[in-house]
Parts: sequence; structure tokens; C-alpha cells
Amino acid sequence: MEEITIEKIAKKLSECPRDNSISLPAIFGINNKEVYITQWISYFLDPKLSNGWYGMLNALLSFYYMEVHNDKAFKDIVSNDDNVTVHPEYIFNDGRRIDILVSTSKYLIAIENKLWSDEQFNQTKDYRNSLEQLLKEKNYKGKNLVCLYLKPEYNKSDADETSFKNISYGQLYEVLESIELPSDERTRWLLKEFKDYIKKENLMKSYPVCSERAEKYKEFIDTIEPARDEYERYLNSIDSWLKNNEELNKYFDISGLHPGYWQIIKDQRWRKLDFHIEVFPLEKNEYIQRFGFADQLEIAIHLEPKNPEDSSIIDRFKKYNKQITKSKNNTYTLISKRIERNFSNEKEANKTIEELLNVIEGEEFNEYYKIADEIIEASKD
Repeated sequence: MEEITIEKIAKKLSECPRDNSISLPAIFGINNKEVYITQWISYFLDPKLSNGWYGMLNALLSFYYMEVHNDKAFKDIVSNDDNVTVHPEYIFNDGRRIDILVSTSKYLIAIENKLWSDEQFNQTKDYRNSLEQLLKEKNYKGKNLVCLYLKPEYNKSDADETSFKNISYGQLYEVLESIELPSDERTRWLLKEFKDYIKKENLMKSYPVCSERAEKYKEFIDTIEPARDEYERYLNSIDSWLKNNEELNKYFDISGLHPGYWQIIKDQRWRKLDFHIEVFPLEKNEYIQRFGFADQLEIAIHLEPKNPEDSSIIDRFKKYNKQITKSKNNTYTLISKRIERNFSNEKEANKTIEELLNVIEGEEFNEYYKIADEIIEASKD
């Protein structure tokens, strides 16, 4: 029997075809968030946002009248001079929210978008009752009511059929494939990404699909998982070794050690300014941003003012002609340096610590410590 090694497993996994495609919402981690996908659909339904495109709106009307009323010759479309109003997350008087409510001169269109959730008790029936009450109001009186329940193929939760018409993402995809594309380049690109989203997230499939890589992973999971445990134990042990390093503890409060970064305080008074040193592990493999395996360490002085509106502290540093870079979350980088990291054994690790201390205690960093001390002293006056 062939011996199974981590190297052989890695080779087999690398040989499997990899699905490099990723939907636009998945890049931002919102591919399963109904509220964001609903906003996306709302964009296409609103001609004011989609630069005068009525394609999806009219396609859904045609689908509804063909499916519900068997009207294959439906032509009563929304025209360019129609005043269309789109309300994402419309709130009824009873406090319930419908995902999308569209009002035109002739139609009141309600869409409930169900990506992963099922219909709640009497949900669409209650929505229908609320919508019929709306039709009695002046702004909506006399309009034709169109109710659609949008869901993936694999979501078997149907709406109350007397209240809403079910439409799958697969059917929506077919509808979008058959209509004229938007003339506006931006809307056309977003529509392409939306159709890709439907395909890439398997919303057209009646059952989830397992990739070849996932199947191979399952085959070798008994070997992989113990190695994962050893990997985590090693990384955690390096973190613990750093946190308890005597040389570092002589000079600094190094309690702020986290898996992905390390906050160091030289003077407790710095906390008043949110002024501190941060150390980051840098590794070319994005999955290994941990101290135990990082190729380099980045050492930076950060300033994070408690009050973003108060620029006085930043201005004090600027008076010293210091180069300040603002990053996310109101964090300012005053200076940063990189060193090579080697934690392969204790001797090399101690050399890395020595080099780290040389940077932190060096003249360039000390200039900023003096400025921070002066600001703290001045604040006492």
C-alpha cells in the first residue's frame, strides 16, 4: 500500500482543477447576505439608478402575466416617461418589511427575495393583505398588484400560492438572457456580474455541487487534520514564546499580542494618545499571516486619535516635518521598518528579537517617542 504523506496529498490537491471564479459579492463577503443582493436587484429595477433601463422591470412583468394569467402577448410595459419609484425594505403598518416594493403609474410590484431563509408563518399571506390595504390609499389606488417570491432552485420553501407567484433564480436568469441589454456601459457590466453571481453561487442548481478538490480533501482528511493541529500548536507556541520573552519584557508592555499583529507600549502614558508600536508578520502566502511562519516583520509606530475630528495631535507631529500616512480606521502610520524574520530555532529567534529591539530603540523611532512625550507633558498645563 502506498504511503500517504503530506507532500503527496498537497500534490494531488494541486492537480485538481481549481475554481478560481468568484462572484462580485463574494469578494466583499456579502454573497449570502439577502439585504445586499436585494439592494442590487433594486438598482436594476430603478431607471433613475440604472440610467434609464427598464429591461428587468418589464421582463418581470411579462413573466408574471405569462405565468399567472397565461398572457403570452403581454405588451403593457412600463415606458420611459413613467414615474417609477423603488423602495427596498419597505415597511408596512404592521412593522413587517417586504424586500422590494416598486410603484409605477399602473403597477404595484412586490418582490420577496429568499436566498437562504424560508417563508415565515403566514409571511406572504400577511404581505398580500398589507399590499391590498395599500391599494386603497390615494397614491396606489387602481394599480395592478404583482407579487413575486424569488428564491434559488434548491430552496424548497414556496410562498402561499394564492398570495405570491414563485420565481426561481434559474427562471430569472433565463428572463435576463432573453432581454435587450442596457445601453449604459456601467449598468451593462453590473448586469453581467449579477448573472455571473447567479451561476457562480449555484443559485440555478437544485442541489449543491461538491468540487473535485473538496472530494479529494475529504479523502485525506484523516491525515490533514492532525497536521493542522500540529501547525496551530506550533504557531501558538511561538506567540507564547514572544509574549514571555525576557529581553522584550525588560523594556516594553508587550501584552497586546494577537495572531495577526502585536501591539507594544513603551510608556503607559502613550495610551492617552493611542500612540503605540505595532509589529506585523509578513508572508507571501496570504493564508499564513502569523509570526511563526512569516518571512518578514514590519515594525511601525501608529497613532489612533480617539477623536477623529481633533487634528491637533496630528498637527503637532506635522510640525516636526514628519511624513504621516493615513490608513483605514483613522490610523496614522508615523514610521515603519521591515526586518527579516527567522524563528527556525531559539538562536535565530533571539537574533530576530535583537534586531527588532534595535529598530524600536533606534534613533529614528526615538524621535517620535520624544514628540509623544512632549505632547503628553504639554497636555498637563
